[in-house]
Amino acid sequence: MRTEARTLDGFLADPRCRKWIVQCSACGQYGRNPESLNTGPKYRFEEVFAMMQLDDLLVCEACRAAVPRQEH
Repeated sequence: MRTEARTLDGFLADPRCRKWIVQCSACGQYGRNPESLNTGPKYRFEEVFAMMQLDDLLVCEACRAAVPRQEH
C-alpha cells in the first residue's frame, strides 16, 4: 500500500481530495472544509486536516481572532 497519499503533500496532490481542503488566506494553513463532516476521502484525512471554518474573506477563526476588527 502506498503511504505518500497519507501525508499533507499527498492529499494536496490528489485532485479527488482538493474539494475537501480549505486554506486560510492570511496564514496559509490548510484545513478540512466543515461541510465535509467526516466524509473525508481517505484514511488519515481527518488526522492531517483539522476542521477549519473560513469567513467571507477566506480567513480562519484563529487569524480573525488575532486581528481586531475596525469599526467604520
